[in-house]
Amino acid sequence: MIITLQQTLHGYQNGHQVLASSIPIGEEGNKVLLFQSDLSGTLINANFESYVTGYPLASESLYAFARTWYASEMRRPGCVWTQTLLIRYPDLGKIPDLLALVKLFERPTINEYDKYNLEIEVEFNLLLRSSETISNREIDDSIYQMVYENSGVPIIVPAGSPNEYESEIINLWSNQWPRLRRNFFFCSGALNLKSLNNRLFDLQIIPEESLKSVSRSEAEILIYHKNDPVDNWVKILHTSRKNDLRKFLWNFGSDIDGFRKNYIPLIKLYHLIYFEKDFHEVNSLIQNNFPNPKQGKNLKSKIYTEDSLIDYPESEKEIVKFLLFASDLDYLDGITLNIERRLINLLQNGKIQLEELLSMISDCPSGRISDHLWDEIELPDNLILDLLSRNYATALPLILRSENIVYSETIWRLPHQQQRELFFQFLKHNLIRDWPRLIKVILEVGSEIIFELYWKNNDLVFNSSLEWYNQGKTTQQFTAGWKDFITKEKDQQFIKWLRSNERRIHSKMFALIFDNLASRKILTLGFSHNTWLTAYKKLKLTEYRGNVEYIASLLLTIGFNNDIANSEWLVSVTFQDVYVFAENLQLGQHNWNIIPKDFEENMDNDDWGIIETLVNILKFKPKKQYQVESWDYCENLIRTFCNKTIKNNWNPGAFLSTLKEPKVFYRAAAYCVTFKKGRQLIMKIIRHIENRQIQFEPFQYQYLRKIKKLS
Repeated sequence: MIITLQQTLHGYQNGHQVLASSIPIGEEGNKVLLFQSDLSGTLINANFESYVTGYPLASESLYAFARTWYASEMRRPGCVWTQTLLIRYPDLGKIPDLLALVKLFERPTINEYDKYNLEIEVEFNLLLRSSETISNREIDDSIYQMVYENSGVPIIVPAGSPNEYESEIINLWSNQWPRLRRNFFFCSGALNLKSLNNRLFDLQIIPEESLKSVSRSEAEILIYHKNDPVDNWVKILHTSRKNDLRKFLWNFGSDIDGFRKNYIPLIKLYHLIYFEKDFHEVNSLIQNNFPNPKQGKNLKSKIYTEDSLIDYPESEKEIVKFLLFASDLDYLDGITLNIERRLINLLQNGKIQLEELLSMISDCPSGRISDHLWDEIELPDNLILDLLSRNYATALPLILRSENIVYSETIWRLPHQQQRELFFQFLKHNLIRDWPRLIKVILEVGSEIIFELYWKNNDLVFNSSLEWYNQGKTTQQFTAGWKDFITKEKDQQFIKWLRSNERRIHSKMFALIFDNLASRKILTLGFSHNTWLTAYKKLKLTEYRGNVEYIASLLLTIGFNNDIANSEWLVSVTFQDVYVFAENLQLGQHNWNIIPKDFEENMDNDDWGIIETLVNILKFKPKKQYQVESWDYCENLIRTFCNKTIKNNWNPGAFLSTLKEPKVFYRAAAYCVTFKKGRQLIMKIIRHIENRQIQFEPFQYQYLRKIKKLS
């Protein structure tokens, strides 16, 4: 490869000035060249009669590499010759070994300057020998370490002459990538500290005798010490093939600032990527040293993308997992990571299982994965639900892709706000195709979202809820809120359903009725006596834990009201229970107040003589009504029952069926004897018994016969 170099020659001719130049240089560039080509100090040092200098000529986009010779042939002391090679920035990276430039320097002869007006064409090998490493002879490890570990500080190396370190300095420069090469300032013979635009040169060789004066300088500098211990990163230079290392630096230093501080991270990255193959260490180095997304973009794209330079069996999985879980990926902005595509590839190649994929996605920061991922993957509902329990936001788009998942209990066990959001999403996407099925699921999990369903589909939700509850399973219970809504807020709708389904109401539904529906509403239901009797008997047989005293009182009231056919038979079943509750002081004032009373005075004063005879024989004397205490629930129950039987002309058989307890029967019969209609009732009952029209207990007939004889 042929590279064209430009050059200038500076020397003394009526003052230090440019003597020849192969190209025109601008004013600013000329000033820099003129100053930098002059003697590097005020005092001449016999051992520093020739040295090299390197610095960027920024105004011309050229790099200046110069050699200075002391011009002893000049009469004026302190005169020098300086030949400067001017290298285009793009060409600077094309020269593998910059030490080859040294042979192009040629000390001038007075008045023979024409050749310095000519361009120099040089042919360089594109590559170094592939097996060649950086030997200890080429570089001084301690200088390397000081230059790159103290990136913001000039390194000063005391020496007896420039030749001690000149080749090593140029080799150090050669081992830099192009952007660092063109930003590196060095001089192998600084008689005074060299600077350009107030920037001290990065690396300067000074005469040993100048050390004291330099040390007294106010500038922040570091003095080189030969015996400094060498770090491991320096050793990488000696174990790596120079050609491979240069390729790495050239490729990945192209968009990294040419600062000394970036050299060590790149050397370490080279070793970690190709030898240790440790992604997490590589990432740590990149994240800490190149946080700016514009820095090292080329390198980052080769580390974090699918065709990563880090290549070992689990590397791609590790990289993708990192990209999923990392809290901060700002330093990778602008890099196309294709996380979704890579996850799919890992799944398809068997590197991860579906469950693991979902686990990874559920734990990653929000927004890291787009919904497009799910276009490529078919997920069973159970895995979507598993994801839902861990990451609602991630699972949401998946839920909306499945029709059956609408009916999953897991959905309706979520926090209420999430349930509500999902419900309206289901409506929006027309995913609710089977409303009864959905209602059943929501009822079974006990979700308050049932109210939202009701407002969207009133009658269906209401009736379906009651049908579900009426199945009678003990595990199927309404929530407190929904139960109150049905039985209290929507009691008329509830009553309508009950009336329509009277013949098939389960005892569990009756328990709901008695426990929640207002008593005045129950009294208006209009159920047949058989319906009430069946309900009462079943509730008594079940493990019902409600207020049986209240139910018995309420059903007795329905019987006493006589608003339904055969109401006496309802009384026949409930009267004795209520009587026992009253006798045992278990009835309670509230229940007693429900029951209608019939306390009118029926005793016939005209027949009191007959009554006295009957009572003396029967050994029982009934009280007149005003003599009955209000707290005597038992007596009042008996009298109400007798009066209701007479007024409603109830079946005589129901009278006997109701009063199967001898003590209660005797009191009722004795009470009936005291008034005419009561005695007529007794005679009627006796006739029915004798005609075998009704069933009776032997003690009842014996007692009634005794009354008949006395009458």
